[in-house]
Amino acid sequence: MNPPFDPYHQWLGIHKDEQPPHYYRLLGIRLFEKDLDVIDHAADRVSLHLRSLSLGPNGTDAQRLLNEVAAARVCLLDETQRQRYEQFLARSLSASAAPPVAPPVAVVPQARISPPPTQQTPQPMPLRPIPTAPSRTTPAPRNGTLSRPSPRARGWYEIAKVVGGGRFGIFVAQTILFYVANVDVFGVMRLLHPQRKEIAAEKRNASTPEQSSKAVSLPSASQSPMVEPRMPRLYPPPPAPSPPPAPPINESRPKAPDAVPIGIPQPPKPDLAQIMEQLPASVDLPFVLDSGKGKLIDLRVDERPELTLHDSHCSIPDEAAFVLETVETRPEWSIQFCPKLEASPPQVEEIARLHFESNEGLMFSWRSSSVDAIVKQQLRNCSLTIERNGKHKQIALRTPLKVAAITIDLSKPIDVTTIDLPNFPSDKTIAINFADLGKFSRGAMWKNSVSSITQGKRASIEFGQFEGAKLEFSLAKLSKGELAISMKPVFMEGLQPVEMTVTQLSKMENAIPKTIAENQVKLQELATQYSSLSSELSRVQNSSPSSLADVNAKNIAISSLLDKGKRVSSRIAQLNQRNNVLNAKLQSIPQVKAFLGEIHLKASLNFSIVSVTDESSILLVTAGGTKAD
Repeated sequence: MNPPFDPYHQWLGIHKDEQPPHYYRLLGIRLFEKDLDVIDHAADRVSLHLRSLSLGPNGTDAQRLLNEVAAARVCLLDETQRQRYEQFLARSLSASAAPPVAPPVAVVPQARISPPPTQQTPQPMPLRPIPTAPSRTTPAPRNGTLSRPSPRARGWYEIAKVVGGGRFGIFVAQTILFYVANVDVFGVMRLLHPQRKEIAAEKRNASTPEQSSKAVSLPSASQSPMVEPRMPRLYPPPPAPSPPPAPPINESRPKAPDAVPIGIPQPPKPDLAQIMEQLPASVDLPFVLDSGKGKLIDLRVDERPELTLHDSHCSIPDEAAFVLETVETRPEWSIQFCPKLEASPPQVEEIARLHFESNEGLMFSWRSSSVDAIVKQQLRNCSLTIERNGKHKQIALRTPLKVAAITIDLSKPIDVTTIDLPNFPSDKTIAINFADLGKFSRGAMWKNSVSSITQGKRASIEFGQFEGAKLEFSLAKLSKGELAISMKPVFMEGLQPVEMTVTQLSKMENAIPKTIAENQVKLQELATQYSSLSSELSRVQNSSPSSLADVNAKNIAISSLLDKGKRVSSRIAQLNQRNNVLNAKLQSIPQVKAFLGEIHLKASLNFSIVSVTDESSILLVTAGGTKAD
């Protein structure tokens, strides 16, 4: 048969003889330890060990021990509670270690006090010491015991005890008479307690019939003794020591409010909604190698808020997660990394800690752990929700990267803007939002009102006063972990896109006249060819065939000449149409040049890159001014 499960012994190594353990044994530290850091770290160590066991089959026992550890932490970290607990513990330990003691007996004052008993009971010494020859040499102790004092020393010791005991007895008797009968024999108590002078005077006056009609007669010797009623105590007796109360486990104990001077107007407390509204939208975590504690958020509220951590933007495996755990007994939160949530039990490791101080705000510090630094850096892609009395504010744990706006450069067929984004978040959540087109002209507007795209999608700017011209934008991630924003200026000729750049416009301005001239030469050649075909056709048609074979040959020749004429005529029509288009382009080049001049290197486009999920959004990049150093 298996023995019953003992969580103290099997988890904490506390034997049954030491159960129930006191707080120092429960935390595994030295008895009456004074160092608060040692106590704090010991409580953290035991709590972390018990939390890893709370998800097992004995989770109820682990939770009970966690509550005991929390109570021990609160008691030993508080100076007043620790002193009271140490007194209580010292009495308990001494009572368990000492032999049984006989019941107390009433003390009868004696004229002589015997010395404490030793192995050989000494003879009573007279009040006066008997002069004896002092020994110049003191014999060495034998058998490991100290030598007894000389008779002369013992005599003076007896006299000092008798005199001191007598004076102490007189002082006790005087105190009893003063508080019970209000009688000060030596006039000392009224000097120590001047508040009772008037009460003593009234009592003496009341005892004299000539001075007061309300005289109180004292009982005579023949009368039965009467006990005078006790006067009310001016000073209450000191309270009896009591064991320290059990501190609350799941409730936070707010600090007592500071004393407010009477008559001095106090400034009104700031509105909680205004405090939450003034919190920043984003903060920066310290460098991973920085182990010190620094202020993260300047939050001035009376009690600690409720915090929620969102890790949906982090580039970590799907089965991993960042976990925020509340430390119930202290205003602290432990940030832990769990590589596999589905593991039983899940293995977690603390990587950072948040600490709330009402006069400072929310403090942050990294904790040394075996978690890779790249994984720790992904904590910057988390967001923190702060909630207090129904008011909440979401704060990103990274400040946005500031870059320059996109300047519209129409000298390239494709203009690519690259952004090196540190601590790259998850690819699935990145999107780019373009700002309004206030710096554009010619009726610029977003096609289909789409100004926000994700990776692989496109957004286009069209110009209502210049039909066919547009700027196409796309977002992609490069292999080096950089973001690339591409811009392609095109001009739609029907369904065919044509490059729309300043360089291409200059080429067209030089090439169109040459093409028109070449087409004119071809047209002249085709006109001459068409004229000769017409003359030949007239000659054949006017000829007179002499036989049936000649008639057939004439018809074949006429059909051939007609076909050639059609082909030449069609070619002439095509060249004329092309020249018309080229002439139209040549006439529109000044307008296109003016249009491009309004945009090229003059217009700019502001944008922002965000990471968006169903829970929250984080601003990664903002563009609209000079690039930050």
